[in-house]
Amino acid sequence: MRLNFPVLGSLALFAAATLSAATPELKQVKKVYFLQMTAGLDQYIAHQLTLGNVFEVVTNPKLADAIFSDRIGEGLEAKLLELYPPPKPPEDPKVADVKDKEKEKEKEKAKELSKDLAGSGAVTHPPSTWGRGRGNIYLIDRTSRSVLWTAFQKPKNSQAAELDRTASMVVGKLKKDLGLAPVSSKQ
Repeated sequence: MRLNFPVLGSLALFAAATLSAATPELKQVKKVYFLQMTAGLDQYIAHQLTLGNVFEVVTNPKLADAIFSDRIGEGLEAKLLELYPPPKPPEDPKVADVKDKEKEKEKEKAKELSKDLAGSGAVTHPPSTWGRGRGNIYLIDRTSRSVLWTAFQKPKNSQAAELDRTASMVVGKLKKDLGLAPVSSKQ
C-alpha cells in the first residue's frame, strides 16, 4: 500500500493533535500542594517547579488544584479524606444524640483497650512507610482524585545534589508534557 504525502501529513497532524489533547485536565492545573515524599524529594520538586514557573506551589492544601505524591493507594486516600473531608449533611437532632452516645461508647472501649495493651507490655508501631517512594511521582487531581500525570525517576541516593538532579528531570518531563519545553532527542 502506497501513501501519498497529503495522507501522511494528515496522519501527522492527527497524531500531534491527539498528543496535545491527551492531557487537558493537566493544563488546567495552576496551583499544587505536596505531600511529604521519601528523602524530602517533595522539597526539591517544589523548588524546581517554582524556579521554572511551571505551577504555583501552595502550602495550604485547600488552595491547590492538584496534589503531588510519591504513592497511591489506601494511605493516599486516607490523607486526601483528612485534607478534603466531604461536606457533612445536616443532621436530625434525634439522630445526633444517638450518634453522640455511640461515639462515647467507642471512646470508652478504646480507653479500655489501650489500658489492656499498656498492661500487657504490647508495643504498637505506626504504619510503616517502607516501600513508598520507589521513583514514582504522581500528580493527582484534588476533586476527581484521578492521576493526571506521572513520572518515574528514581534518585540514585539521598544526597542533595542527586535529589536536585532527579527533581530537575521530573520537572523537565512535566514541562515537556505540558508543551512548555522543547522536545529533546535524548531521553
